[in-house]
Amino acid sequence: MFAQEPIVAVGIKPGDRYAVPLCSACHTRQHRIGELTFWSALRIDPLNVALRLWTVSSDIAAGQRTIFRAHQQIDLWKAYSR
Repeated sequence: MFAQEPIVAVGIKPGDRYAVPLCSACHTRQHRIGELTFWSALRIDPLNVALRLWTVSSDIAAGQRTIFRAHQQIDLWKAYSR
């Protein structure tokens, strides 16, 4: 889903620079509970992840490492929040 730019006109899709890939289940959940709540619950800054992905967009391995690290962060947070 998209990590919103600071100013986005209504009806205009943010650029791919602000896109963060989500599986369909997470995409649905993000819409159901709201973007701020979704990202806050995961303790992830989507703009940071989007910027890192955009920066390495021509390097598939670097993009995969960025996503892997975000997953690790979520897994660690879940493990310690129980």
